[in-house]
Amino acid sequence: MVIQDLYLDRKVMEASWKKALYAIACFVMWIKIYYLMRIFSQTAHFITLMARIVEDSKTFMIMLTIILLAFANFFYVIDMGDKDSNYVGLYTDNSIVNVLMEMYFVSLGNFNIGSYSNGDNSGIIWFFFIIASFVIVVVFMNLLISIMGNTLGDVQAVQEQS
Repeated sequence: MVIQDLYLDRKVMEASWKKALYAIACFVMWIKIYYLMRIFSQTAHFITLMARIVEDSKTFMIMLTIILLAFANFFYVIDMGDKDSNYVGLYTDNSIVNVLMEMYFVSLGNFNIGSYSNGDNSGIIWFFFIIASFVIVVVFMNLLISIMGNTLGDVQAVQEQS
């Protein structure tokens, strides 16, 4: 880190970027511990399980991204140009980013519904919110749990055989 600090000081990097770089380096070092935990028999099973879950959920993540983009597009279009009723929370100055963040929060179960009753389109907003919350939270998250359960069964079967 000292050598990196000397190198970065010569490049005259801003302090905020330097802190961000150090934070990322610390995070990567902690993640490296997971890689090293594969050598122990007690933790190797869990590391294999985590890697397989990430591998098996790739198709799920693509499907989730598409449905999130579909609902985000709806909320973006209906919120576009209507300055009196912002249906989507304000997180940044970019409305596209706001809509994407709002749909991500809906997928986590964090519903920011305070502004849904404002404006002319509140009925259709509520309808799509209910559909989005059911499809994303109930259907897709249960699908993810099912994928994880299948992966757990596969990894345990391989562990028992070996």
